[in-house]
Amino acid sequence: MEILTPVKLKKGQKHLDAADKRYSSYVSSVRQPVEAFFHWLNEKTHIQAASKVRSETGLWLHCFSRMAAALFILVFNP
Repeated sequence: MEILTPVKLKKGQKHLDAADKRYSSYVSSVRQPVEAFFHWLNEKTHIQAASKVRSETGLWLHCFSRMAAALFILVFNP
């Protein structure tokens, strides 16, 4: 698996070439729905608030219970 990120300007560089602009646009269009989903998930369930988790099992329980809560909100919230 590889994380794709948009191309950034290097120090002193004024503009990106056409290929880099196209690549960055594609990467942004693929990442945007995923990032929007995780923003919504965190907004509704505060899934990142896991400071009290002490074990891997606790972390899995925290994540899956928060995702179940988000699904419940999505399905049953008018």
